[in-house]
Amino acid sequence: PLWGRAWEDTGQVTVALMNDTLLVLHQNSTAPPEEVPEPRTPACGSDLSRLDVATGELVWSIAGCVAKAPRIVIGREAVYSVERTARTGSVTVVARAIADGTVLWRTPLANVSSLAVLGDWLFLGTDKELMALDALKGTARWRIRRP
Repeated sequence: PLWGRAWEDTGQVTVALMNDTLLVLHQNSTAPPEEVPEPRTPACGSDLSRLDVATGELVWSIAGCVAKAPRIVIGREAVYSVERTARTGSVTVVARAIADGTVLWRTPLANVSSLAVLGDWLFLGTDKELMALDALKGTARWRIRRP
């Protein structure tokens, strides 16, 4: 291998790759107990990290409650994920800058089951609707309610 990386206290690892961006979603069982609600939800205790593809060096890492499903997706300028707030349990779709992981926007949505990005469009499905968001702003472009 060109490089390798070990994660402490990691169970399942999910990766996403696009061009020079490698994202790793990994479980973190060392999250402070006060930040993780009981019973511990599957979405909490998962960290999102960006690695340099060529060297394996850590570019940035976000500790918290990033959901394992639906998967994380990478757009031209942002990384999109579903995150759960540890204290309240509320669910949001979050766009983070690829360069440094800073939050660009958040949109509260419940029961997100899928994410896909194409250009400036972010598509997502919930248990009640299919919708398209402006990938750069997080605003809804259209929604279709499920029958």
